[in-house]
Amino acid sequence: MSYLPRSSLVTLGMLLIFAYVIYEAAGKPMQAKLFPMTVGILGLLLISIQLGRELWTAWRTDETQTNRKTNQQDGAADFAITDVEKSRIGRLRAAEQFCWLAGLLLGLFLIGFYISVPLMVGLYLWRHQERPMFVIAMTAGVAAVVWGIFNQLLNLPFPQGLILEWLS
Repeated sequence: MSYLPRSSLVTLGMLLIFAYVIYEAAGKPMQAKLFPMTVGILGLLLISIQLGRELWTAWRTDETQTNRKTNQQDGAADFAITDVEKSRIGRLRAAEQFCWLAGLLLGLFLIGFYISVPLMVGLYLWRHQERPMFVIAMTAGVAAVVWGIFNQLLNLPFPQGLILEWLS
């Protein structure tokens, strides 16, 4: 019996990353460590649960000696990849999602957090043909929540972004 299945190595790596985030943030002042500690503790908790589930499943499988091969692909522990996801359309959808993420990261760098997050939400909803009033309401709501929570409530002013710094 292997104590740690190969499929759990990524989970263990993520567990170590979250533990390192908590370790690094622990010595910082309260305002600097609030966000990393929140994300680190929640991430560590969720990843620990996932690692426990993976180890429990591996132990139960080894314990009962039921090594029946299911219709899942190697490495897909929780879900099977469908034929649609393997097709050209599925790959294009996945590429589109990665482009949305890259665009958000580029927007964070260029125009800052307070503008790029609501802008990304609005553009994403518009791209997927939601009703215009819904797009406007959600974008305004996200902008109000992002500004209200991070800037007003937590007093965590994020950088403006390169373009806004150049313009001011």
